[in-house]
Amino acid sequence: MEVTDKLIINGSGSSKGGRFHTVEINGSGTVSGDVECTSLLFNGSGKTDGHVKTQTLTISGSGKISGSAEAES
Repeated sequence: MEVTDKLIINGSGSSKGGRFHTVEINGSGTVSGDVECTSLLFNGSGKTDGHVKTQTLTISGSGKISGSAEAES
């Protein structure tokens, strides 16, 4: 699977899962599928409908991960 540089959702939106360097949701956003990244940040209301593997997970507001979550911090 190809690694994409960044996934950023500002406002309201959704995206497929995948491999990213950073994932950032500012506002209200959903990622459908598994996510592998170095940094996952929810500012506002974020949701993932899959498994998450990341080095850093930060939730400022509310966040929901439907699958398993693996993070170093």
